[in-house]
Amino acid sequence: KPETLKQLWTPQTANLSSVDHHNDYCLGWHKVSLNRKNYPTNRYRHYFNHNGGLYGVFTSLMVFPEEEIVAVTFINKGEMPIDPQVIMHQMIERLVPLV
Repeated sequence: KPETLKQLWTPQTANLSSVDHHNDYCLGWHKVSLNRKNYPTNRYRHYFNHNGGLYGVFTSLMVFPEEEIVAVTFINKGEMPIDPQVIMHQMIERLVPLV
């Protein structure tokens, strides 16, 4: 239901900004807005994500509501040479046609 999503995706914390992005914590979700200056080629800048895992395992769910895109990643490899969320962004940028 739209009202449920609105409750889930309403920020519950103060601005947790970094140099690269603006990140608010909602009810179990991170609301992320990428900085255009640092991510000039990313088409999909605003999304919600929830991730987790243990040593050797990483899972992530990313929802791009404006584009109606959902991406899920399961990785069962120990140390990663790159942030798994960077991999997800690269996959989305390559696989999803321009909206």
